[in-house]
Amino acid sequence: MANLPETPQWSDGVYQIETSDPVLGGPDGISNRQAKQLASRTSYLKQQLEQNESELKEHTEAKDPHPQYAPKASPVFTGTPTAPTPAQDANNTQIATTAFVQSLANAANNNANTRLEKNKNGADILDKQAFVKNLGLPELIAGNPPAALNTLEKLAQAINNDANFSNSLSEIIKNRQPLNATLTALAGLVTGGDLLPYFTGADTATLSPITPTGRDLISRGSINAVLAYLRFEHGQGWYRLGDIYIQFGLIDFSSSTRVFVEFPFKFPTTVDHVIVSDAGWATGHTWGATNKQRNGFVAHVNVQGEGGQYLAIGR
Repeated sequence: MANLPETPQWSDGVYQIETSDPVLGGPDGISNRQAKQLASRTSYLKQQLEQNESELKEHTEAKDPHPQYAPKASPVFTGTPTAPTPAQDANNTQIATTAFVQSLANAANNNANTRLEKNKNGADILDKQAFVKNLGLPELIAGNPPAALNTLEKLAQAINNDANFSNSLSEIIKNRQPLNATLTALAGLVTGGDLLPYFTGADTATLSPITPTGRDLISRGSINAVLAYLRFEHGQGWYRLGDIYIQFGLIDFSSSTRVFVEFPFKFPTTVDHVIVSDAGWATGHTWGATNKQRNGFVAHVNVQGEGGQYLAIGR
């Protein structure tokens, strides 16, 4: 005797044993099909229940199982949160909504506007003489103002009692540079060694590091001097680009199909490439260069009497 095998899965429907079905036992027998389906359902439900219990336990034991909700302590709200509007005379720990604040501001403005109307300003001061006296106005008018209100004396001290202060100030001003946005932009830079100022926009300046090479380059007095510093030179039948030399010229094949061509000058180090081609309309179709040396090469063509050209690159 053995137990039916159980598979934890949900089976839709339960087989109905027909009157014509034979009685067959075993794990796959038709007589055990209903029991096997129900057992699989039970095993599936048990598995789901245990899984839910485990997840619920983790949820209840978690420190913050609902991170999508605002915390109770120091919450940070987004959107447009609302709250009940307290009464205008409320004095407790309720949340002061914008409507509550606006009502207080309106009340304060209305009261202030009434008291500050020009025909009522100061009208509610009961003892006006005492008020004026407290301001020190009688002494100020009588020519003996308090030190705190004696602004004329303070001004005199500030200008060293200079009776010609206006002229002195004019002399100082005329020796100053007029206000200029460009100069102001340059004056605002924090200068230092090996820095070059340049403008990034209208009256907007900044500094960029400058290398010894950059200083040497901008110190050249002409375009030719800059090209010479960069070693960009040229002559009859040659160009120089730094350490690279390019030489070129025509080839006369009038008396031979094999001609030695001498360069305008000898390459300092080596010859890298030599290209030979026709110099216009020609019947020759095979061109080449052999025996490449620093001072020249041998040019070839398959037909005598042609006119060719060459381009040599070296260092």
